[in-house]
Amino acid sequence: MKHILLFPFCLLFFITASAQTFEVVDPVFLVEGNASDLELDVHWGIHNLSSEAKTVRVSRTLIQMESGAEDRFCWGPICYPVNTAESSDSDNLLVTIEADSVNNSFIGYYEPEGTSGYGVSEYCFFDHFNFSDEICNTVTYCTLENDCAVGVIENKMSVSLGDIGPNPLSANSAFSYQLNGKAQNASIHFYNMIGEQIREINLNTPQGIVYLSSDDFENGVYFYALSAQGTVYATKKFVVSK
Repeated sequence: MKHILLFPFCLLFFITASAQTFEVVDPVFLVEGNASDLELDVHWGIHNLSSEAKTVRVSRTLIQMESGAEDRFCWGPICYPVNTAESSDSDNLLVTIEADSVNNSFIGYYEPEGTSGYGVSEYCFFDHFNFSDEICNTVTYCTLENDCAVGVIENKMSVSLGDIGPNPLSANSAFSYQLNGKAQNASIHFYNMIGEQIREINLNTPQGIVYLSSDDFENGVYFYALSAQGTVYATKKFVVSK
């Protein structure tokens, strides 16, 4: 039985936009399931905010995928084969969204194939005639039993801090964060086991992904915390084992 977590206020695992032509309607950032599930699915609408019709395609960027797992998506009149990176530019498969209208045909699928872990995919919806005009939404598919929760703190701002994956960190890893657009002076702090701060990353966007390398840490146990305006909203633990 899968559970879909919706975050209506915005982005742990985000919306970014390079233009204001499109809007993701009812975005989903985390889908929880089990390794035994045949597939986990997600869907949302794309709203054309402009005053003219737009021809819209979708691209999929794979950020993380467990070995053996697969993903695919549907857009418009077709469901594409596993691991397709971009919807077709064939005239009969292009999707037109009329002015101030919503298309609800997008569906993303993650097939764990018995694997436990995370799959992270970014889906970007863009103007076929202007590739820079796009909006993106990143989804984390989680098949870790009882370990997928993303905390949302609603204390004047919505916050989500994602789990590092993979964890333990042996080479490269990443985690996502999300906070509403009103957040100021936000940052990620890294601490060792005795509470010493060893690193700080200032956050310049309300949502995103932070990438880590094991080269920046000695073996051991660490904590990372998301803070904004002097308040710590979430803290999580990770292990470095090289």
